[in-house]
This record gives sequence, structure tokens and C-alpha cells, in this order.
Amino acid sequence: MSKIQEFHELEELIYKVMHNLHLPPPHDDYFQESYLVYHAAKARYDPGKSRFSTYFHTKLRYHYQTLVSNDLKRTAAHRRLYTLSSFTNPLPSTDPALPSTLSPFEKRFLSDLLNGYKNVEIADRMNISSSTFYRRRRILRTKLARLYM
Repeated sequence: MSKIQEFHELEELIYKVMHNLHLPPPHDDYFQESYLVYHAAKARYDPGKSRFSTYFHTKLRYHYQTLVSNDLKRTAAHRRLYTLSSFTNPLPSTDPALPSTLSPFEKRFLSDLLNGYKNVEIADRMNISSSTFYRRRRILRTKLARLYM
């Protein structure tokens, strides 16, 4: 039976994972995230399958990779938004990136899409069902296609 190490005993492993994934400093936020991952791993750990350190390492690596992936998506979305807003002839609007013909709901919807939120996250944030989300997205695409064509 494998012993579950205390969090402080895994500190070297945590920093090793951060280093191997080339996570940018400061590492304080990542270290705090690892504490949350530790407790989740501790609750779900099955000693019959592997050592706790191996299980924790896998969970932590996956968690960090997901964080980095989501950050990259949001960064790319911000770049697209910046490119959209830096046209030589911007559309008249209070926000140069969003047309004034969009309703406040559509502006928030588009902003969340461009910020890289997942479909389910946007639907939850806006208190709408998934079918409403897809319908509103289709309507928004049609509206934007008419504006930019």
C-alpha cells in the first residue's frame, strides 16, 4: 500500500513539473493551484493502481497543461480582437472592435467568444441553454457576415 505524502513533501516534484513545462515566473499562483490539485488527487487516489506521487504528478501536469492551453487560447482571442479593432476604417461604435448595431447581449456574447470561453461556459455565464447558445451564435454570425461583407 502506497503512503500519501504530505503536500510539503511534494514541493520538489511540483517545482520540477513547473520547470519541465516552462511555466513563466512568478510561480506563486501555480504553486497555489498545485495545492488544490493535491487535495483533489488525495480524495480520488486509489492505492491499488499506482504510487501517490505518480498519480499526483500526472494530475498536476495535466492541470498545468490545461491552464497553459486556456491562456494561449485567450491570448490568441485577444490578438484577433485587437486585429479586428485595428482596421484602418473601424466601424462606428463605442467599442471600436464591436459594431454599434449589436445589442448589449450580442456584444457580451461576442466578447466571451473572442476571449476564448468554451460554449458551455458562455451559456452558463449568460444563463441560457445550449440550444439557445447555438441559435444565438448562428444569428450573430449571420449578422456579422452582413456587416463585414
